[in-house]
Amino acid sequence: MRRTAAIIAGAAAFAFMLLTVPWNLEACVAGCAGEETSLFPDVALLRVYLVEALVLATILALILVPVLGIRNAAAPEESAVRAALGETTHASLGRALVIGLRDGATAVAFAYVIAGTLHVGIEVSRGWEPFSASADAWQMRLVEAFAAVVALTVAHGVVALRRRGTPVDRLHADSRRQATGMPRRGALAVAVVGALAAGVVVGLAASHGTMPGYRVTNAAGIAVGIAWLASVALAFGVALPWARVLAVRTLAAASRTVAGFGATRVGAVLDARSRTGSRAMGRAVVALGGLAFMWTAFVTSNPGIEQSDRYFGSFFVWGDHDRQETAARLDRIEGVATVIVAPAAHVASTWKTIVAVEPERLRAVDPELAEALTRHPGAAAAGRITSVTDLGVGTAVPTGIVPCATCTDAYVDATPAWERAADRTAYLIYVSDTADLTAVASGMDGVSRTGGDDAGFGMSVPASTDSGGFTDMLLSLLGGGIVLAIPMAALALGVIRAGAREAATMAALGADARSQRWAITLEVWAVGAVAVGVGTVAGAAVRIVMTMLERARVSLTGVITDTYIGAGLDSVNGTAALAGAVGFTAVFGAVATLGAWMVRLETPAQAMHEGLVGVAR
Repeated sequence: MRRTAAIIAGAAAFAFMLLTVPWNLEACVAGCAGEETSLFPDVALLRVYLVEALVLATILALILVPVLGIRNAAAPEESAVRAALGETTHASLGRALVIGLRDGATAVAFAYVIAGTLHVGIEVSRGWEPFSASADAWQMRLVEAFAAVVALTVAHGVVALRRRGTPVDRLHADSRRQATGMPRRGALAVAVVGALAAGVVVGLAASHGTMPGYRVTNAAGIAVGIAWLASVALAFGVALPWARVLAVRTLAAASRTVAGFGATRVGAVLDARSRTGSRAMGRAVVALGGLAFMWTAFVTSNPGIEQSDRYFGSFFVWGDHDRQETAARLDRIEGVATVIVAPAAHVASTWKTIVAVEPERLRAVDPELAEALTRHPGAAAAGRITSVTDLGVGTAVPTGIVPCATCTDAYVDATPAWERAADRTAYLIYVSDTADLTAVASGMDGVSRTGGDDAGFGMSVPASTDSGGFTDMLLSLLGGGIVLAIPMAALALGVIRAGAREAATMAALGADARSQRWAITLEVWAVGAVAVGVGTVAGAAVRIVMTMLERARVSLTGVITDTYIGAGLDSVNGTAALAGAVGFTAVFGAVATLGAWMVRLETPAQAMHEGLVGVAR
């Protein structure tokens, strides 16, 4: 399964890389323009990237170890043959690490090049210079590539350190039921560590105000990292091993159901397979559930308020100009329904423009944004900002941050302090239901081209109103799902080949081949559904809990959360999770079904003979 493990590592990295490709680049005006691509992020971002790389590498390694362990137990293990020839454990470990590093680097290099090509292609096709936008995307993809390579290397090393046995040893080990996961005391210890870490975060958030000092915020960040690792350990050490037990019970129930419909031979075979508990299928449960867990836990929604779907964007003008004339010209653009004029200030360090607008002026056209500014006076509604200091302009600093899922700019209630800090004028544009968004954008561009010589112009358009943004992001998620389906297919074929020995042995004892193949077909569908279901539920649970803890942590830097449970629930991308669960189960089941009806059922003696011939070659 070495090739399958490399495919899984590369495909997983590529799926996450697809999420950083700037699909809706035309909407990225304030956040991308003027950035310089660099491979070296600042210290703050580096810390965040390292934590993300550690979590991703840990999850991938936990998936890849059982994948590498899936093999035909009757075939002689290469490491056992090498050990018999005198190879030491140290030499075996070094060889395994080199193999993992080489396979991981090759697979991830392909993924990085393809994602980078897509990135540059989108830039060029939409009028940008190559490598001129979204520098953090290149850095994030390097982190994901590094995590995948480390995960595959570590997985090869872990498998190499396991006891190397003869084919007879492998047969004996495969006949035993697998352990049901982490020992109870170990699971309890991990749960206690995770609970203590969560308690530290909640305690710091409850006992300290906004911006308490770097020691407090660093301690909260470390505690969140520990909670992440504890959650992942419990998922792979408790939830997914429990899925193996649930899969066995499901097979037993399926055997009784099938026998009740008259297919007694198929039912008997299913019952026998549920009692033997194949190690190959057990490891497949962990690997399959782990991929579903990773998909659900990391492909998330952005919780927060949303601007009106009629908000098209903002037109900014700095320097001397006639405000009334500019507003009138914008209002005359076909499709524009409302133009709201407000003072604004640009924060160069975060590429955010802060618009100071009275909530009552927004009430009729953007009620959710108006309600947020009214409910939290002095706070700013903003997206992708986690500290009030990132939005300060001189003496004007917001009292808090209301997370906004669709806000490109930041919005505060108009006060004298913000009006004095303003260095430009914002024209918030709301369009009608039937507006042609492309025509509106062209009209805004026409206003900027006919402005005065002393005035500067800029535009900001959120992705939610970009004509291709939703479709492009949907394609990104769909592409990521298809990419992850590739290792699902490889895993299914590996499981069928590794489990063919049990079927052949039962056939030798009198079970007909047709009943065997029908039993395998039912088994893979049942096991796949159970594994993906448990992995999806575990991923959703971890995402909810960790979002709540993350919101508690960022409350120390001013982020406001009205309901932590609501934020956690909103962070789970239900559509992507459901689509992933159905798609992964369908791919695994369909490919495994095809393999079950095509694989040659060989006896243990035949497998050992062919394996020895392969090693000799």
